[in-house]
Amino acid sequence: MLAVGFSGGADSLCLLKVLCGLPVKVIAVHFDHQLRPQSGREAQLCREIAGNFGCEFASGQGDVREFAAKNKLSIEEAARILRYRFISSIAMNRHADAVAVAHHADDQVETVLMHLIRGAGAGGLAGMHFRSPDPLGESPIPIIRPLLGVWRNEILQFCRENDLTPLEDPTNMDATYFRNSIRLDLVPNLQTYNPQIKQHIWQTAALLADENDALDNLAADQVSNVVRERGEHWVKVNQRVFTNLPVWLKRRVLRKILFDLKSTLRDVDYSQLENALNFLDNPLNGKTCQVEADFEIFRFDPQNVIVSRRHQPLVDLWPQIDFDLKPISVSETALEFPGGWFFTARWLENRECPVNENPWKASLDADRLPGPLSIGKRRFGESFMPFGMGGEKVKLGDFFTNVHLPARARNRWPLVRSGDEVVWVPGFRIAESCRVTSRTRQLLQMELTKK
Repeated sequence: MLAVGFSGGADSLCLLKVLCGLPVKVIAVHFDHQLRPQSGREAQLCREIAGNFGCEFASGQGDVREFAAKNKLSIEEAARILRYRFISSIAMNRHADAVAVAHHADDQVETVLMHLIRGAGAGGLAGMHFRSPDPLGESPIPIIRPLLGVWRNEILQFCRENDLTPLEDPTNMDATYFRNSIRLDLVPNLQTYNPQIKQHIWQTAALLADENDALDNLAADQVSNVVRERGEHWVKVNQRVFTNLPVWLKRRVLRKILFDLKSTLRDVDYSQLENALNFLDNPLNGKTCQVEADFEIFRFDPQNVIVSRRHQPLVDLWPQIDFDLKPISVSETALEFPGGWFFTARWLENRECPVNENPWKASLDADRLPGPLSIGKRRFGESFMPFGMGGEKVKLGDFFTNVHLPARARNRWPLVRSGDEVVWVPGFRIAESCRVTSRTRQLLQMELTKK
């Protein structure tokens, strides 16, 4: 089955007519953007046309202006998101094999010019593909564009020859929309320089698409070399391996990583990408680097950096808690934290002083604990007496800086307290005041593990 995006205009009318003549089940899917008073009537006309073609019909609607304002999007982008979201939902519900849309050769030319004006690499200048994944990353069903090699005048000729009457959308003549201005103003102007400019741009996009696919395959191979670990919203990258790549490949590898983290990403600004590469190539250039509004790169340890979504807690990378304080019941059920982290504590008799090299496991002298045990987030201005500093106290913020814990992890990092004293910072250090000595009789052994 094919779910066909159907507006009733010449392009989608031609596409639906052709597909309905093939031995394949078709459902015409119409989305009412509610941008014009007559849009409801047009939805009904589309239903009638689909019925005349003998295919199924599904329709939906959405307030594009409200969605655009709420999400700070242009009308064009808001309409695109809501339209694709609805068509894909119908396709998934009906178990369609693909979503067919009516982008044609003139659309491809306009897309390439839009990308060129905004600034794009080979990927953007390659334009659209005959087959591509769901552009919103919300559906496993692919998008196909059967008319991408067909020119608009050929589509109009097909409609005339088959007595098809397209619905006219007056907003297509509104040059205040970016794509319309490209079609109505820029392309005719370029044709005064070269009447074949559209054909040449389409051919260039086709060549770049093939070359871009080959380069993307090379970049994908390198991603597997530089990535050491992956999480839901982050990737750990070996900085030495990455910086040894040629600069053109670095750009592609980083772009590939960003697109993997956010499948709906449309593009990455050139200056943002260059700033990120400069950050990665120079270890002294600060501890964090923002890329666009959605991403952050930060130094994780001397060998690796983390490329991540900015507004995610990354609970599968490090332990993060969402409560202020919880009492610890030793030897009882483990405490579970987000991301599959578990905290356990038990009493042990001390037969020999343990040598512990696991930063997520700690042994304390039970007799030196000043009060009841608890675990919780840090408090404003709180201090800590790290083991190995001779009893000197430091602010927790300074301690986190010294051990290079990224700032975004600090406020929700779990801290073990005895009374009001921090006795263990999991992953880093115990308190000097509770360290195990040769005179220790009983141990409190704690562990934070990830499953």
